[in-house]
Amino acid sequence: HPNMLAALYVHPNNYRQGHGTALIAKCAQLAISQGHQGMMIGVFQANTRAHNLYTKLGATLFRSGHYEVDGTDYPDYLLRFDNLLTLAKMNHFD
Repeated sequence: HPNMLAALYVHPNNYRQGHGTALIAKCAQLAISQGHQGMMIGVFQANTRAHNLYTKLGATLFRSGHYEVDGTDYPDYLLRFDNLLTLAKMNHFD
């Protein structure tokens, strides 16, 4: 996919404060400014917190698979955002 958000991390001390949504919204804004209409993001299947956030923000499952880190295989999901305009407006920190 030409527009892949490779990784996104929020420190646990900052959970449930809108930082993840703000980061994703900024990425959507940047993607739009570069002419993209969609965006992909990967998430480990065990990371239900992030998966729930992404689906709440409109991401849908593109495919499931595995991602290898230092020789360890982790089940993951590849999700896609198809409506970047709506997503870009979700940043409450502007």
